[in-house]
Amino acid sequence: MINFKEFILNENTVYLTGRIGDILNAIQDLIDNLDNIGSRDINRAADNIVKEIRRIIRSKVPNDQVKHLETLQKCGYNIKKSVEVENKLENVLQSCVSEIEKILSNLEVPVNKI
Repeated sequence: MINFKEFILNENTVYLTGRIGDILNAIQDLIDNLDNIGSRDINRAADNIVKEIRRIIRSKVPNDQVKHLETLQKCGYNIKKSVEVENKLENVLQSCVSEIEKILSNLEVPVNKI
């Protein structure tokens, strides 16, 4: 029988995985639509992704999952910096996708891959 503490920790992991999965979906959607939208919309979408990353970082997360937040923080910083410097955003987004996929595989919660 599972005790309550293990249940809560498992629920926190599933919740964190869902939120990180939402960010992954947003980044992949932005990559798919980079050629079809203008620079203002690209910047707005990138800023929204960074805002969501900040929300996750500022939320309560168990101590054993803090290392995943550091990787997310790096991704958010790189996206924001790429938008400000007008660097190759697509390359940064691709690297963020691979890093976020690593986070999701390390959390060991099943996520559908398309």
